[in-house]
Order: sequence, then C-alpha cells, then structure tokens
Amino acid sequence: MSTEKKFDVAFSFAGEDREYVNKVAEKLKEYDVKVFYDKFEELDLWGKDLYVYLSDIYQNRASFTVIFISNHYASKLWTNHERKSAQARAFTEKKEYILPVRFDDTEIPGILPTTGYIDLRYKSPIELADIIRRKIIQDHEFPGDKKSEELNANLAESSQGGLVLSEKLKEDLIKVEGGIFRIGSTEYDNEKPVHKVSLSSFYISKYAVTVIQFKDFIDATAYVTDAKKEGWSYIYIGGSWEKKSGINWACNVRGKKRTNNEYNHPVIHVSWNDAVAYCKWVDGRLPTEAEWEYAARGGNKSQGFKYAGSDNPDEVAWYKNNSGTKTHPVGLKKANEIGLFDMSGNVWEWCHDWFAADYYSNSPVDNPYGPSTGTLKVLRGGTWHYNSDAIRPTNRDYDIPNSRGSNTGFRVAA
Repeated sequence: MSTEKKFDVAFSFAGEDREYVNKVAEKLKEYDVKVFYDKFEELDLWGKDLYVYLSDIYQNRASFTVIFISNHYASKLWTNHERKSAQARAFTEKKEYILPVRFDDTEIPGILPTTGYIDLRYKSPIELADIIRRKIIQDHEFPGDKKSEELNANLAESSQGGLVLSEKLKEDLIKVEGGIFRIGSTEYDNEKPVHKVSLSSFYISKYAVTVIQFKDFIDATAYVTDAKKEGWSYIYIGGSWEKKSGINWACNVRGKKRTNNEYNHPVIHVSWNDAVAYCKWVDGRLPTEAEWEYAARGGNKSQGFKYAGSDNPDEVAWYKNNSGTKTHPVGLKKANEIGLFDMSGNVWEWCHDWFAADYYSNSPVDNPYGPSTGTLKVLRGGTWHYNSDAIRPTNRDYDIPNSRGSNTGFRVAA
C-alpha cells in the first residue's frame, strides 16, 4: 500500500544557499505547488524528532526531492541525512525521484556523474521554479491539487517556445518572444541605471482584465475582494484621494455601480491580492516588472517609442489630457508593436515584484523578478488622471498589496 504524498516536491539544501532556494520556493508557492521547505513548515517541525520526521518526509511524503548541490551541501550533517533518506526512496522507484540541481561541480555520494541535472549557474530562481512545475505536471503528480486532472487535460505545449498555456488563457494572450533589452531610463532616480536584461519568452494578455471578466471570477468562486472585506476603496476627487465606503470592483471611478455597457472597461478598485487571486483562477500570474516593461516597449519589435506604441500619447493612451477623468473601454486606442493595448494610461497595472527604489543597481541580468521581500508592490503604466510623463513605459510606481482605488487594475501573464 503506497504512502499518501503530502508534498509535490521536497527541497534539500545547505543554509548558505537559502537566498536562491527561498526565491524558488516562494515562486512555486504562487503556482500552488506543495513544497516541503523548512521556512513553510516551522510549526510542523517545532518539537518533533527531526531525524525521524525528515526521514519520513524524504522517503515517503514527497513526489520528488530536489537536491541543491554545492560545496556547502557536501559538508552538512543534516543534508547528508536528507540525501540518504531520499536515496533510500530512489532505490525503490521506477521513475526518477531525486532531481539534482547544481551551484557548482561538487561530487555528492550516490549522485552519479551521468545523472541529468540543472545547472543553476545558468538558471534564475524563477526559471528553475517553472522547470520544477512542468516536471510535476508532466509526471501527473499533483496529489494535493484538486485541479490536477483539469490541469493535465488543458495544458498544451506551445509549438515554438515550450511554454504551457491553459485553455482559459489562450484566447486573450499574446506571445512575447524572449530577448535582451535595456530596462530603465535616465529620467528619474528609481529608473536608473539603465541596464541590460535578458528575458525568456512569455505570454501576456492583450488587454487589461475587464469588469465582465472579473465578474465571471467573482460569480464562479465567491471570492471576496479586499475592498469588499474592508468596506471601502479610494476615489480621486478634486485633485486628492478620498476613502469612500461601499465601493468595490463593480464600481466606476466615482464610486457609482457600473452599468452593463461599462463592463468592457478595465476593472478597478482591486488590490494586488485580488489580482493574484484572479490570475490563479485562470491558471496565470502577474507579469514581472521586467516582463511588463519589455512588453510595453514592443518586445523584440520595439521601435523605441516614448509611449507604448507611439511618440504621440493621444494615439495610444487615455490620460489626463483626453480621458475626461474616467476610464475607457479597453482596446480603443492604437496597439503597440506586438499588439498590446493600453499599456500606457487608462489604469495602473499591478506587477508581480516587490518594489525597491534601488533595485536596478543590483538586479540580475536573467529574468529578474524583484527583491525577495518588501512592503510595496510595483505598479506600471500610468492612469487616466496622470500627465503624459507618468504614462511612459519606464515609469515605476508602487503601493501596498492590499491597497485599491479608482485608478488601478491589472493584466495576466503566463
């Protein structure tokens, strides 16, 4: 009789490598992958006989074990115990159970030189998290996920880039071919320094999520937004922000309930938390800040415009000079070079990343996805009541994750 699997994957690593491992674990958590990672299990570990408990985890309770090999890993007592427990399980498996990843070329007992591995010197944490997720999907190992059969039925390989897309997303997404670009500008301090970024291919929605799309999510899940829970949202009146009761995602910029003919406007009064919940429902995610800027600037087809698709803001954006102090239906203005609408103006758009004003000074080149911790989340794109300077694709803004107001929405990536 097989033992019930509590985790999709278990991590075995040295403490010195935690910074990288933590980013992988946090990203997998966003994907709803069940990860055995000590930071997530503090209460369960407290007071237990760890020798016995960890033996059970690595031998019986995970579908895979990822071993993060480094010179630090080779010298640790606990990693040695975890590895031996995982290897005891591997001897009885008909398929691969131990998935080695390497920070360096350190030799580890029982890990043959011919064993396939992932070289972390050439992979960012977000890339590794995506590889692990695909491995789990490929092997039909989502024991704790009620959506496993639906996921495996609906996920399809992109013929060009190897990315996986759910059926829910295919119609609305545009593929952005990966490439190298120079992110940032010399305009403001938090946009400096301009530096090189290399991104893998990804998908992003053609339009910001609309009111009707968000209504479908609410109707299907009974999700309660932060505005609904706390009973208020911000509206912009006479040049200042006011907290107003009774406002939620179904309301317009003045706090009035939208009519049916406004359901094609971008949804507003949604927090970062609400945006993440919607993205998970459609098997997507929020774009990283770097992905957002690359896509807004036209990806590998960029013509170097000042705004998202033009040097004339009126061609591509709803902003202070032409919006009439309100949102407008998505897709009315000209698209940018890769077919994305309203990347400048209309509403701010939440991104995945934590915000740090100096992040560009130490951002990695490959697939950056922001600081590992923070208190503020990135916003991009400008909005209906901002001037043209604020709707440049390089402009960076931010807010706390549960903030919401009449100028903030989002779009989906995958």
